[in-house]
Amino acid sequence: MTEKIVGLDNPELNQEANDIWDRIAGPWDEDFGPDGNQHNAYITDPVTDRLLDLKQGETVLDIACGAGRYARRNIEGDHSTGTSSHTITSWDYLDATPDMGLSVRNQAEKQYFSERPIGKLLNACFEHGLVIDRLEEPVFPDEVENPRPTGCANFKLIPFSMACRLRRIAV
Repeated sequence: MTEKIVGLDNPELNQEANDIWDRIAGPWDEDFGPDGNQHNAYITDPVTDRLLDLKQGETVLDIACGAGRYARRNIEGDHSTGTSSHTITSWDYLDATPDMGLSVRNQAEKQYFSERPIGKLLNACFEHGLVIDRLEEPVFPDEVENPRPTGCANFKLIPFSMACRLRRIAV
């Protein structure tokens, strides 16, 4: 039986995903802008700055970090109760089969998502001599709200990001 190639290991699917991204990048740029959105300002940027604590001359590899805004920034210089409930459900966390969906307002075309279980991501790092020396799951501060009921900033006890710092083992 031939194994089905999924995700980035499939050149045709990878090319299709890149072609779709080229067509839908506009709404992403509009939604995030050059400085990012609430999620960037309160979650990903502060925890990334804290974990990296970059010093002059250090090299960092930016992998699976969204649209690469953080890397560009540094390279360039610098359940509720009641009548409604909002939940996040994952029925197939361990399934790395690509799926399609919309991510930002005004996005005209679905894009590919190819989620990977945390173990798969981290094990690839461990196999190359990296170890985790810090892990954080930041949440929005109480004073930050989002006008959309399902906006991430309204869920104060659910971290929507996990950041881990990996370092090469000194040999």
